[in-house]
Amino acid sequence: MKDLLKSLFIIVATSAAFLIGLYIGEEKVKAKIADFQEDLEEKK
Repeated sequence: MKDLLKSLFIIVATSAAFLIGLYIGEEKVKAKIADFQEDLEEKK
């Protein structure tokens, strides 16, 4: 039973870490896109 709970906890922890990383990565990409659009507007 302990092995089952331990493996379940590991799966939950890794998936949570993956989702947090995905969210942070999306935020960085959105920030870069916004900066790029501002640069284009300044050049006009």
